[in-house]
Amino acid sequence: MNQSTRSPLHLGVPVLSPEAERELDELAKEDPIMAKARDVLAELSQDPKVIAMARERESNRRLNLALLNEQLAQAEAKGEAKGRAQAEAEGRAKGRAEAILLVLAARGLTIEPAQRERILGTTGLNTLMLWLEASMTAASVAEVLEIAL
Repeated sequence: MNQSTRSPLHLGVPVLSPEAERELDELAKEDPIMAKARDVLAELSQDPKVIAMARERESNRRLNLALLNEQLAQAEAKGEAKGRAQAEAEGRAKGRAEAILLVLAARGLTIEPAQRERILGTTGLNTLMLWLEASMTAASVAEVLEIAL
């Protein structure tokens, strides 16, 4: 938009939306204070210093928005990586728990429902590894579950 066709309330960047400018014009017709405010804004919009400040403000706003978008993307990527790591750990825990149950069942040991739930509900990989090792030689499931870190 060149200077001659630009709205008087346009500082190189829109100060007021077209709707807001129309509303201001309507208010200015009804209220002399609003008319004065519109005139002052129009006068300020022609001041090179004010125009420079408005452009700088808009440039800073865009820069801040770009930085926020970058930070959001980094946070999302970090969250996704954390989620993948957590899912992998949960998968390893589930695999170890199922291995324990398979070893115990293959050895003919009776696994009570509460014991099965405890084994499947455990997420500590070190505990599950100890239980897996113990499941190969323990005389009972209770003996396996007695082992703790």
